[in-house]
Amino acid sequence: MRLDLSNLSYAKPDHYIKWNGCNDVELDKDAIETIYQKRWKVEVFHKNIKSNTASEKSPAKTIKTPSNPIFMSLLATVKLEYLNIKKGLTTFALKIKLYIKAQKTTIEALHLEQVLTAQHQ
Repeated sequence: MRLDLSNLSYAKPDHYIKWNGCNDVELDKDAIETIYQKRWKVEVFHKNIKSNTASEKSPAKTIKTPSNPIFMSLLATVKLEYLNIKKGLTTFALKIKLYIKAQKTTIEALHLEQVLTAQHQ
């Protein structure tokens, strides 16, 4: 098995080096980049699953114990991916928008509660 280093690239304007290694010496630069673009989508999806399920933090000791929470987390991840495609935002950008909306709703509810409490006094 040989590693073909001829497809490595350097992008001077952005000052970064892009290393796309491949052990198939028959592939050209464009084919390797296409493979990496497809692979990167899978990497992002796996990162989303890991982040959204938080399975590494689970205190469960058996396989059956965490299955329901993990299933629900995976379902939520799939729904976030659907929204990602529909809205054109990353999963993390969608989560931030949800957090901001929840905070605004909470602040509005607290303000309304303060107004109503003040009116009854």
